[in-house]
Amino acid sequence: MSSSEVTDTGLAALQAIGRRIIPGSAVGLLFCSIGLTFLGRYVVPALSETTNPDRIEVQIAEFIGTLSLGLFVAIPLMMFGIALIVPRATKLTAQWMLGEPLDDSDQVFGGAAFRDAAKIIFTIVARSARFLIASCALLIVSGLLSQVQSNFRFLIALIAIFALNAVGLSLLAFIGTAAKYSLALPAMLVEKIDAKAALDRSRQLMATERRIQSGYITVWFQFGFFIILFGLLTLGFSVAVSYIAGLLQLESFAQTRTYGPMMMEVVSQIGPYISLLLVVPAFATVTTVIYFERRTRLEGYDIAQLAQETRVTRRSRFDVTE
Repeated sequence: MSSSEVTDTGLAALQAIGRRIIPGSAVGLLFCSIGLTFLGRYVVPALSETTNPDRIEVQIAEFIGTLSLGLFVAIPLMMFGIALIVPRATKLTAQWMLGEPLDDSDQVFGGAAFRDAAKIIFTIVARSARFLIASCALLIVSGLLSQVQSNFRFLIALIAIFALNAVGLSLLAFIGTAAKYSLALPAMLVEKIDAKAALDRSRQLMATERRIQSGYITVWFQFGFFIILFGLLTLGFSVAVSYIAGLLQLESFAQTRTYGPMMMEVVSQIGPYISLLLVVPAFATVTTVIYFERRTRLEGYDIAQLAQETRVTRRSRFDVTE
Protein backbone atom coordinates (compact mmCIF):
# COMPACT_ATOMS: atom_id res chain seq x y z
CA MET A 1 0.00 0.00 0.00
CA SER A 2 1.01 3.60 -0.56
CA SER A 3 0.73 6.05 2.33
CA SER A 4 -2.59 7.39 1.05
CA GLU A 5 -3.97 3.86 0.63
CA VAL A 6 -3.01 3.09 4.22
CA THR A 7 -4.91 6.18 5.34
CA ASP A 8 -7.96 5.22 3.27
CA THR A 9 -7.98 1.69 4.70
CA GLY A 10 -7.62 2.92 8.26
CA LEU A 11 -10.45 5.40 7.86
CA ALA A 12 -12.59 2.69 6.22
CA ALA A 13 -11.97 0.52 9.29
CA LEU A 14 -13.02 3.37 11.57
CA GLN A 15 -16.14 3.91 9.50
CA ALA A 16 -17.03 0.21 9.75
CA ILE A 17 -16.34 -0.33 13.45
CA GLY A 18 -16.26 3.22 14.81
CA ARG A 19 -19.41 2.64 16.84
CA ARG A 20 -17.40 0.11 18.85
CA ILE A 21 -14.35 2.33 19.19
CA ILE A 22 -15.35 5.98 19.55
CA PRO A 23 -17.91 5.73 22.42
CA GLY A 24 -15.48 3.64 24.44
CA SER A 25 -12.79 6.30 23.92
CA ALA A 26 -14.75 9.13 25.54
CA VAL A 27 -13.39 8.66 29.08
CA GLY A 28 -9.81 8.12 27.97
CA LEU A 29 -9.95 11.23 25.77
CA LEU A 30 -11.18 13.22 28.78
CA PHE A 31 -7.90 12.46 30.57
CA CYS A 32 -5.94 13.28 27.41
CA SER A 33 -7.79 16.58 27.01
CA ILE A 34 -7.21 17.59 30.63
CA GLY A 35 -3.50 16.76 30.40
CA LEU A 36 -3.10 18.55 27.07
CA THR A 37 -4.94 21.63 28.33
CA PHE A 38 -2.86 21.75 31.51
CA LEU A 39 0.32 21.39 29.45
CA GLY A 40 -0.60 24.06 26.92
CA ARG A 41 -2.34 26.58 29.17
CA TYR A 42 -0.09 26.42 32.25
CA VAL A 43 3.12 24.41 31.96
CA VAL A 44 4.52 25.71 28.66
CA PRO A 45 3.77 29.43 29.34
CA ALA A 46 5.05 29.14 32.92
CA LEU A 47 8.44 27.85 31.76
CA SER A 48 9.28 31.31 30.41
CA GLU A 49 7.90 33.26 33.38
CA THR A 50 9.34 34.04 36.82
CA THR A 51 8.29 35.88 39.96
CA ASN A 52 11.84 37.03 40.71
CA PRO A 53 13.88 38.11 37.65
CA ASP A 54 16.86 39.17 39.80
CA ARG A 55 17.69 35.82 41.44
CA ILE A 56 18.83 32.98 39.22
CA GLU A 57 18.37 30.35 41.93
CA VAL A 58 14.67 31.28 42.26
CA GLN A 59 14.24 31.12 38.49
CA ILE A 60 15.87 27.69 38.34
CA ALA A 61 13.67 26.39 41.18
CA GLU A 62 10.55 27.67 39.40
CA PHE A 63 11.72 26.17 36.11
CA ILE A 64 12.35 22.75 37.67
CA GLY A 65 9.02 22.85 39.51
CA THR A 66 7.06 23.74 36.38
CA LEU A 67 8.91 21.14 34.29
CA SER A 68 8.16 18.53 36.95
CA LEU A 69 4.46 19.36 36.80
CA GLY A 70 4.55 18.73 33.06
CA LEU A 71 6.51 15.48 33.31
CA PHE A 72 4.73 14.01 36.33
CA VAL A 73 1.19 15.42 36.06
CA ALA A 74 0.23 16.50 32.54
CA ILE A 75 2.04 13.80 30.55
CA PRO A 76 0.95 10.91 32.84
CA LEU A 77 -2.68 12.04 32.45
CA MET A 78 -2.29 11.89 28.68
CA MET A 79 -0.51 8.52 28.87
CA PHE A 80 -3.29 7.08 31.02
CA GLY A 81 -5.92 8.29 28.58
CA ILE A 82 -4.07 6.82 25.59
CA ALA A 83 -3.70 3.50 27.41
CA LEU A 84 -7.49 3.43 27.77
CA ILE A 85 -8.11 4.15 24.09
CA VAL A 86 -5.47 2.80 21.73
CA PRO A 87 -5.36 -0.92 22.76
CA ARG A 88 -9.11 -1.32 22.23
CA ALA A 89 -9.04 0.48 18.87
CA THR A 90 -6.01 -1.54 17.78
CA LYS A 91 -7.50 -4.88 18.81
CA LEU A 92 -10.84 -4.23 17.09
CA THR A 93 -9.14 -3.02 13.91
CA ALA A 94 -6.94 -6.12 13.79
CA GLN A 95 -9.98 -8.36 14.21
CA TRP A 96 -11.81 -6.45 11.46
CA MET A 97 -8.89 -6.86 9.06
CA LEU A 98 -8.58 -10.58 9.83
CA GLY A 99 -12.30 -11.14 9.50
CA GLU A 100 -12.64 -12.31 13.09
CA PRO A 101 -15.60 -11.60 15.41
CA LEU A 102 -15.18 -8.29 17.20
CA ASP A 103 -14.33 -8.91 20.84
CA ASP A 104 -12.60 -6.38 23.08
CA SER A 105 -13.50 -8.04 26.39
CA ASP A 106 -9.81 -8.46 27.29
CA GLN A 107 -9.22 -4.69 27.07
CA VAL A 108 -10.69 -3.95 30.49
CA PHE A 109 -9.11 -1.37 32.76
CA GLY A 110 -6.41 -2.96 34.89
CA GLY A 111 -6.24 -6.12 32.78
CA ALA A 112 -3.11 -7.66 31.35
CA ALA A 113 -3.55 -5.98 27.94
CA PHE A 114 -4.02 -2.59 29.60
CA ARG A 115 -0.90 -3.05 31.75
CA ASP A 116 1.24 -4.11 28.79
CA ALA A 117 -0.08 -1.21 26.72
CA ALA A 118 0.73 1.18 29.57
CA LYS A 119 4.28 -0.23 29.72
CA ILE A 120 4.75 0.36 26.00
CA ILE A 121 3.42 3.91 26.18
CA PHE A 122 5.53 4.67 29.27
CA THR A 123 8.66 3.32 27.55
CA ILE A 124 8.06 5.45 24.45
CA VAL A 125 7.54 8.61 26.52
CA ALA A 126 10.48 7.85 28.85
CA ARG A 127 12.88 7.29 25.96
CA SER A 128 11.63 10.45 24.26
CA ALA A 129 11.87 12.56 27.42
CA ARG A 130 15.58 11.80 27.95
CA PHE A 131 16.58 14.31 25.28
CA LEU A 132 14.26 16.97 26.73
CA ILE A 133 15.55 16.46 30.27
CA ALA A 134 19.18 16.60 29.10
CA SER A 135 18.48 19.83 27.19
CA CYS A 136 16.78 21.44 30.19
CA ALA A 137 19.64 20.34 32.46
CA LEU A 138 22.13 21.98 30.08
CA LEU A 139 20.04 25.15 30.14
CA ILE A 140 20.10 25.16 33.96
CA VAL A 141 23.87 24.62 33.95
CA SER A 142 24.36 27.61 31.64
CA GLY A 143 22.30 29.74 34.03
CA LEU A 144 24.39 28.70 37.02
CA LEU A 145 27.66 29.25 35.15
CA SER A 146 26.58 32.78 34.24
CA GLN A 147 26.48 33.59 37.98
CA VAL A 148 29.80 31.97 38.80
CA GLN A 149 31.98 32.67 35.77
CA SER A 150 32.19 36.14 34.25
CA ASN A 151 35.18 35.56 31.95
CA PHE A 152 33.47 33.04 29.68
CA ARG A 153 30.20 34.79 28.91
CA PHE A 154 30.48 34.11 25.18
CA LEU A 155 30.93 30.38 25.78
CA ILE A 156 28.10 30.35 28.33
CA ALA A 157 25.85 32.16 25.85
CA LEU A 158 26.64 29.54 23.20
CA ILE A 159 25.75 26.77 25.66
CA ALA A 160 22.44 28.47 26.47
CA ILE A 161 21.59 28.93 22.77
CA PHE A 162 22.43 25.30 22.05
CA ALA A 163 20.29 24.17 25.00
CA LEU A 164 17.33 26.28 23.88
CA ASN A 165 17.50 24.85 20.36
CA ALA A 166 17.85 21.35 21.79
CA VAL A 167 14.65 21.87 23.81
CA GLY A 168 12.84 22.67 20.57
CA LEU A 169 14.40 19.70 18.77
CA SER A 170 13.27 17.40 21.58
CA LEU A 171 9.79 17.53 20.03
CA LEU A 172 11.22 16.01 16.85
CA ALA A 173 13.02 13.43 18.98
CA PHE A 174 9.70 12.47 20.56
CA ILE A 175 8.04 12.08 17.16
CA GLY A 176 10.97 10.00 15.92
CA THR A 177 10.81 7.70 18.94
CA ALA A 178 7.04 7.41 18.63
CA ALA A 179 7.46 6.46 14.96
CA LYS A 180 10.07 3.81 15.77
CA TYR A 181 7.79 2.08 18.27
CA SER A 182 4.44 2.90 16.63
CA LEU A 183 3.82 -0.75 15.70
CA ALA A 184 4.49 -2.10 19.19
CA LEU A 185 0.85 -2.15 20.31
CA PRO A 186 -0.46 -3.97 17.20
CA ALA A 187 2.41 -6.45 17.49
CA MET A 188 1.67 -7.08 21.16
CA LEU A 189 -2.05 -7.66 20.61
CA VAL A 190 -1.90 -9.64 17.36
CA GLU A 191 1.16 -11.77 18.10
CA LYS A 192 0.43 -12.04 21.85
CA ILE A 193 3.91 -11.06 23.00
CA ASP A 194 5.02 -9.02 26.01
CA ALA A 195 5.82 -5.32 26.01
CA LYS A 196 9.59 -5.64 25.61
CA ALA A 197 9.31 -8.06 22.71
CA ALA A 198 6.67 -5.82 21.11
CA LEU A 199 9.01 -2.81 21.19
CA ASP A 200 11.76 -4.87 19.53
CA ARG A 201 9.25 -6.20 17.01
CA SER A 202 8.17 -2.66 16.07
CA ARG A 203 11.75 -1.59 15.46
CA GLN A 204 12.26 -4.69 13.32
CA LEU A 205 9.17 -4.06 11.19
CA MET A 206 10.01 -0.39 10.68
CA ALA A 207 13.58 -1.03 9.51
CA THR A 208 14.81 -1.22 5.92
CA GLU A 209 15.35 -4.76 4.68
CA ARG A 210 17.07 -5.65 1.44
CA ARG A 211 15.43 -3.49 -1.26
CA ILE A 212 12.34 -2.76 0.82
CA GLN A 213 12.21 0.79 2.13
CA SER A 214 11.62 1.50 5.80
CA GLY A 215 8.21 2.17 7.25
CA TYR A 216 9.14 5.61 8.54
CA ILE A 217 7.98 7.41 5.41
CA THR A 218 4.45 6.05 5.83
CA VAL A 219 4.36 6.76 9.58
CA TRP A 220 5.67 10.31 9.18
CA PHE A 221 3.07 10.87 6.48
CA GLN A 222 0.35 9.79 8.94
CA PHE A 223 1.74 12.04 11.66
CA GLY A 224 1.60 15.04 9.34
CA PHE A 225 -1.83 14.16 7.99
CA PHE A 226 -3.44 13.71 11.41
CA ILE A 227 -1.78 16.80 12.90
CA ILE A 228 -3.22 18.89 10.07
CA LEU A 229 -6.57 17.10 10.38
CA PHE A 230 -6.65 17.76 14.13
CA GLY A 231 -5.96 21.45 13.55
CA LEU A 232 -8.69 21.79 10.94
CA LEU A 233 -11.25 19.87 12.99
CA THR A 234 -10.42 21.87 16.11
CA LEU A 235 -10.84 25.13 14.21
CA GLY A 236 -14.17 24.04 12.75
CA PHE A 237 -15.63 22.65 15.96
CA SER A 238 -14.38 25.62 18.02
CA VAL A 239 -16.03 28.09 15.66
CA ALA A 240 -19.27 26.10 15.80
CA VAL A 241 -19.20 25.92 19.61
CA SER A 242 -18.44 29.66 19.86
CA TYR A 243 -21.35 30.42 17.55
CA ILE A 244 -23.74 28.29 19.63
CA ALA A 245 -22.41 29.82 22.86
CA GLY A 246 -23.05 33.27 21.40
CA LEU A 247 -26.62 32.36 20.48
CA LEU A 248 -27.22 31.06 24.01
CA GLN A 249 -25.46 34.11 25.53
CA LEU A 250 -23.30 31.86 27.69
CA GLU A 251 -20.64 34.51 28.25
CA SER A 252 -23.17 36.96 29.72
CA PHE A 253 -24.58 34.18 31.87
CA ALA A 254 -21.11 33.15 33.05
CA GLN A 255 -20.26 36.71 34.16
CA THR A 256 -23.04 36.51 36.75
CA ARG A 257 -21.84 33.24 38.27
CA THR A 258 -18.87 32.48 40.51
CA TYR A 259 -18.08 29.41 38.45
CA GLY A 260 -18.38 31.39 35.21
CA PRO A 261 -14.67 31.35 34.22
CA MET A 262 -14.49 27.60 34.75
CA MET A 263 -17.63 27.09 32.68
CA MET A 264 -16.23 29.15 29.79
CA GLU A 265 -12.96 27.23 29.97
CA VAL A 266 -14.87 23.97 29.66
CA VAL A 267 -16.82 25.34 26.71
CA SER A 268 -13.59 26.42 24.99
CA GLN A 269 -12.26 22.84 25.24
CA ILE A 270 -15.28 21.19 23.60
CA GLY A 271 -13.89 21.70 20.09
CA PRO A 272 -10.44 20.18 20.80
CA TYR A 273 -12.06 17.33 22.73
CA ILE A 274 -14.34 16.33 19.86
CA SER A 275 -11.37 16.55 17.49
CA LEU A 276 -9.30 14.25 19.71
CA LEU A 277 -12.25 11.87 19.95
CA LEU A 278 -12.12 11.44 16.18
CA VAL A 279 -8.40 11.74 15.45
CA VAL A 280 -6.86 9.49 18.13
CA PRO A 281 -8.96 6.37 17.32
CA ALA A 282 -8.43 7.05 13.60
CA PHE A 283 -4.67 7.18 14.09
CA ALA A 284 -4.83 3.91 16.03
CA THR A 285 -6.70 2.17 13.20
CA VAL A 286 -4.25 3.51 10.60
CA THR A 287 -1.28 2.35 12.68
CA THR A 288 -2.78 -1.14 12.81
CA VAL A 289 -3.11 -1.12 9.02
CA ILE A 290 0.56 -0.13 8.75
CA TYR A 291 1.47 -3.08 10.97
CA PHE A 292 -0.23 -5.56 8.63
CA GLU A 293 1.17 -3.78 5.57
CA ARG A 294 4.72 -4.04 6.91
CA ARG A 295 4.30 -7.71 7.79
CA THR A 296 2.93 -8.44 4.34
CA ARG A 297 5.72 -6.48 2.65
CA LEU A 298 8.57 -7.94 4.72
CA GLU A 299 7.33 -11.42 5.62
CA GLY A 300 4.59 -12.33 3.15
CA TYR A 301 2.11 -12.39 6.03
CA ASP A 302 -0.98 -12.93 3.87
CA ILE A 303 0.65 -15.97 2.22
CA ALA A 304 1.68 -17.39 5.59
CA GLN A 305 -1.84 -16.79 6.92
CA LEU A 306 -3.33 -18.58 3.92
CA ALA A 307 -1.04 -21.57 4.45
CA GLN A 308 -1.95 -21.68 8.14
CA GLU A 309 -5.69 -21.63 7.41
CA THR A 310 -5.29 -24.37 4.80
CA ARG A 311 -3.44 -26.59 7.27
CA VAL A 312 -6.05 -26.03 9.96
CA THR A 313 -9.17 -26.47 7.83
CA ARG A 314 -7.68 -29.03 5.40
CA ARG A 315 -9.30 -27.15 2.55
CA SER A 316 -8.43 -24.29 0.22
CA ARG A 317 -9.27 -20.83 1.41
CA PHE A 318 -10.77 -20.20 -2.02
CA ASP A 319 -13.12 -23.16 -1.84
CA VAL A 320 -16.59 -21.60 -1.54
CA THR A 321 -18.55 -24.86 -1.57
CA GLU A 322 -20.27 -26.02 1.59
